[in-house]
Amino acid sequence: MKERRISDPILYTNALFFINAIAYFTKHYYVCGSMMFGCALFSTLHHWKYETDTIFHRLDVFFAYSTLLITLYSVFPYSNIGDFCVLMLVLSIALMFRHMANKIDYSIHVYWHITVFIGQILIWSILP
Repeated sequence: MKERRISDPILYTNALFFINAIAYFTKHYYVCGSMMFGCALFSTLHHWKYETDTIFHRLDVFFAYSTLLITLYSVFPYSNIGDFCVLMLVLSIALMFRHMANKIDYSIHVYWHITVFIGQILIWSILP
């Protein structure tokens, strides 16, 4: 089975998710950190095998959406309307990149990783 090299941007941009997980752990948001770690792990495994393993794909999707919901739920009490609007803008851009990657060119998926990282860092920065 063909595997991606670590030098492939679709694979190495998953390191950003590990950074997000560590950031959450530093603020003692252990559920957010654990979920983000799951995202990082299963996204890496999913992309490592050129998106062919259905178990890793399912786990990747589960952790991606679950982490989004949990982190947004965690930040909601601490965010103001401006924070919320910025987070929704970043989320919209991320989803646009994800859609474009699926419909136009999968290499665009790298930008999904980057915008998810940015969104998660914004959430982390708002949390006390």
